[in-house]
Amino acid sequence: MNNDNKKVVLYNLIFPIWLIVWIPGWWWLLLIPANFAVDFFVLKKCFKKKGIDNSKALLKKYSWRTCIFGFISDLIGTAFLLLIFEGVSLLGEYMIENGNAELGKTLTKWAGSSMLSSWNNPIAFVINVIGLVIAAYFIFLFNRNMLRKNTDIDEETAKYTARWLAIFTAPYLFLLPFYFY
Repeated sequence: MNNDNKKVVLYNLIFPIWLIVWIPGWWWLLLIPANFAVDFFVLKKCFKKKGIDNSKALLKKYSWRTCIFGFISDLIGTAFLLLIFEGVSLLGEYMIENGNAELGKTLTKWAGSSMLSSWNNPIAFVINVIGLVIAAYFIFLFNRNMLRKNTDIDEETAKYTARWLAIFTAPYLFLLPFYFY
């Protein structure tokens, strides 16, 4: 019998909170209506402040679109974070296998802990804030463009409303740690 000394690696799979949101589950029954309600409220307040017709049909129409654009924007921010943290982790694994084990282990450990909590170190915090800003920018961009297509809403009102939507609906969950020390 051949007794090869094969290295067996077991990985502990713990998702960061901002990634768990994308896994289908019962929380979507809370998440989607909550997002819709916040979008509806922000649109209603912004439209009222700018003197836009506040009919329920108009608000409902834009709230659903805003809600969908919010999820798309959050997905873009999530993709950015996954690209960074998984890229660093893969680089670390490559370095472990190709001669620089010490640095490789440090990188993989950093990527794993940073993904779980942006509060572990300043670089992880900055990366998560960048992910949040990217998502907020797309929330602004998508909503401004959507509102500009409506002939009743001028450029200033579209920017004003999109800016407040980006501020209130940005994925601040990116900054929430999975665990506390």
